[in-house]
Amino acid sequence: MRLRVLGALASVGTLLVGLLLAGAAAPAAAAGLTFDGQVFSITTNQGLAGMRVEIVAVNDDGSFGAVLLSTTTTDTPGDPGRFVLDLPATKPAGRAAIRAVDPAGRYLPSYDNWGRTYPAPYNLAGNGVWDALYSDYAPWRGTSFAMGAAGRFVPIAPVRVADTRVNGHGPMQRGSWYRISMPALPGEPVAYVLNVTATGTQCDASYLAVGMNVVGYVSGAETSIVNARAGADVANLTTIRFGTRYPELGGDWVQLYNHECATDVVVDLQGYYDSGSPDGAGYVPVTPERVVDTRSGAGPLGAGESRRVDLAALAPDMPDDAVAVAVNLTATGTTAVTSYLSAYPTGYTPGRSTSVLNARQGQDVANVAVVPLADDGSFEVYNDAGRTDVVLDVQGWYTATGGVSFFPLDHRRLTTGDALLGAGQERVVGAPGRGIEIPADAQALAVNLTSAAGSEATSYVTAYPAGVARPLASNLNTVRGVDLANSAVVGLGA
Repeated sequence: MRLRVLGALASVGTLLVGLLLAGAAAPAAAAGLTFDGQVFSITTNQGLAGMRVEIVAVNDDGSFGAVLLSTTTTDTPGDPGRFVLDLPATKPAGRAAIRAVDPAGRYLPSYDNWGRTYPAPYNLAGNGVWDALYSDYAPWRGTSFAMGAAGRFVPIAPVRVADTRVNGHGPMQRGSWYRISMPALPGEPVAYVLNVTATGTQCDASYLAVGMNVVGYVSGAETSIVNARAGADVANLTTIRFGTRYPELGGDWVQLYNHECATDVVVDLQGYYDSGSPDGAGYVPVTPERVVDTRSGAGPLGAGESRRVDLAALAPDMPDDAVAVAVNLTATGTTAVTSYLSAYPTGYTPGRSTSVLNARQGQDVANVAVVPLADDGSFEVYNDAGRTDVVLDVQGWYTATGGVSFFPLDHRRLTTGDALLGAGQERVVGAPGRGIEIPADAQALAVNLTSAAGSEATSYVTAYPAGVARPLASNLNTVRGVDLANSAVVGLGA
């Protein structure tokens, strides 16, 4: 994946939220103490047979080394997924982590009963997991692992699932969590594609994150999905993996965390990834391509105007069986103080009651949308107030056949942009490290890009596969003095 910034210095952070791709294991033996538990599906709560439970060495740079111990979960009728791992009588030296791995590759490696896709902090401190397993705290030696399966995309007409302004919840407060009940959906959802909007923020700067990944009650979360600020409605697309299905929680859910001050939150569901449906769509990443720029075409959208986008005619590489598109929308030249854009299948007018982008006068504002397509390969864009020009860049297609599946990851900081990215500069983002394991056959990453410390009034950032020419497209429009974020689904270079 390559990043390039045009026109200004900027610090660019990248947050990995998932990957699209098609386990590995190595046996070992030992004797002494025992470590036992169960491996189960995060969506069904059923035990999983044939999984490998491994203790793996952790290198100084945080990457993983050799498998030190391993065992395979059982296929016991009525109680599958159990394991017993024999430990050496003497605590080994060096850091180590525990993980569950699917040799068949359907499930992504997991590190604990939250289905976490990176090691918990205790695994990377001191002697890591050895300290825990050889302590007097017995529960360390009787734990379980929740594993999440890959999913294929199921496009749906956009629907609002939460609005704290009208549902009686009220604004999210500082340091608070908000559990959002999701509608009952067919199949076995593994992740939800959500447009999250922060509005009515009561301080200069705050952020929203995925609540499940909060590091501590004081420090909050180490990642962000929306950078909220007073006086602006700020939206961003994110993919959040399914929260473990516990009957006492009353159905399926996701959870958000708010960091700094009171803010209202609006959440629109745009689709989901399902591991149980044969009808889901696979993703086909492409080098971003610009298909619409109303500044040099039909002119701006007026107040209350919807405009049909005929991708079958505009995008020559559109697959014949495309059912949805990942597209980056940019609003520019907006005349109203504030407006919003909606994107939905052609003819589905209720889609105008949801939003994919909050436009602002005097700013270029971008956001990604995953939009279902009508049978003729088209969708509509709606503008609510004033006039605004719209730029559309296709990032990839969801196809009824073929394509790759999606493995949802816990949101994890991939890079912090250790040095400013200068005007016209590119930077290759390679293997992420930090406990994230990306299989060799990964074809794309779902990431959240955040810019900070921009030196010029405006600039833009483009993310694209490493090794190809920079396309005429953008992912993130930067503004001096403002932290801005936008999502991207980026194809990977060789």
